[in-house]
Amino acid sequence: MIKNYDQIFSDLFKSESRGNVICVKVKGNDKPLLTSVKEVKSNRIIVFNPVSVYGALLEENVYHIEDIETLKVYSALYSDPVYVRIRELKHNIDEIKRSMRW
Repeated sequence: MIKNYDQIFSDLFKSESRGNVICVKVKGNDKPLLTSVKEVKSNRIIVFNPVSVYGALLEENVYHIEDIETLKVYSALYSDPVYVRIRELKHNIDEIKRSMRW
């Protein structure tokens, strides 16, 4: 289902105010982003959390509203303790990998 800009804005502001996890398909990216909105600037620029729900760093976390193809809001919160723990574990694993390089 393709949403119009009003629906997309509504979903973005919902994620920003409540911290809901969103899945965003951005033009030019094959993989959707699974994160939450950190800030909506002047109703045109969207700043996402720089780390996905599962702990992967996003290549880019600032997009223009016109770059968004589709968007889905989930009831789960970005700050949910389960997701926070997953991000911590992912970070720890990445640190261990970096320290093992020779």
